[in-house]
Amino acid sequence: MKKLLLGILVIYCTTLLFGCQSPKEMKLLGEIKEISISEFYKYGGTNEEYFASINQPESLSKFKEIVENAEKRDNNTSKVDPNYDLRIEYENGDIHILHMLLGHPDQESALMYAGNENKVFYISSEATAELRKILPVEEKNNR
Repeated sequence: MKKLLLGILVIYCTTLLFGCQSPKEMKLLGEIKEISISEFYKYGGTNEEYFASINQPESLSKFKEIVENAEKRDNNTSKVDPNYDLRIEYENGDIHILHMLLGHPDQESALMYAGNENKVFYISSEATAELRKILPVEEKNNR
């Protein structure tokens, strides 16, 4: 009986530990209605002076695919300096604010949730090239 209880306890603790790990992929809240873009303002906040927006279904779908394939890297000690704030409005009315460092076409890009900047998600250089085709930003604004 003790072995059975010990076995159940070990399985429970293992499941609990694995369940508490943070996801490796960035998650969005549902179907995107519109993305508004502004210059980066500050960590945890957002610049509400949007200079562009995206609402074309094919662009929104591609954006969602790229973002959901971004990968979180453990032990990230390098500081990321975003150059854009993204306001993502969902079909259900929810809103997400992301900070983004948009890399050049041959570089990775980085995303982080506003208010949770210690978790950085990276987009491959190949996906960055695709992302740059979707986002209406000028080359001079990128670092």
